[in-house]
Amino acid sequence: MSKTSMSTGVRTLLELNMVEKVWRKGERKDLYQVKNDWYQNFIDRFTTQWRKGTQMNLDASIKSMRDLETAIADTDDQETAQRAQDHLERITYAIKYYNWLNQVIDLFESRKIFDLTQHKEE
Repeated sequence: MSKTSMSTGVRTLLELNMVEKVWRKGERKDLYQVKNDWYQNFIDRFTTQWRKGTQMNLDASIKSMRDLETAIADTDDQETAQRAQDHLERITYAIKYYNWLNQVIDLFESRKIFDLTQHKEE
């Protein structure tokens, strides 16, 4: 591998929390070691990506909800108000879903997911 490709690959593995930098006396090169807890590797990867996506969607949903509430309050057209209300109900459902999804992510981050599965921590 080229130095650039290796550097990019190692940086990605560090970001995914799948490797850790190690120190060895007298060694000037950067050394890395694979983390052996595959369950924690999965949790780190899963929660980071899902938390980011969930929060982005939740923020957008809340903003849309406020915009729709303003539109409903500002319009005199019943048809427009009804369409906005229909969208508002869907967004309210989406917000409940994203809040539930955050609870699922919390189960992984707290490792309580293992209380609900057959995996036994060593």
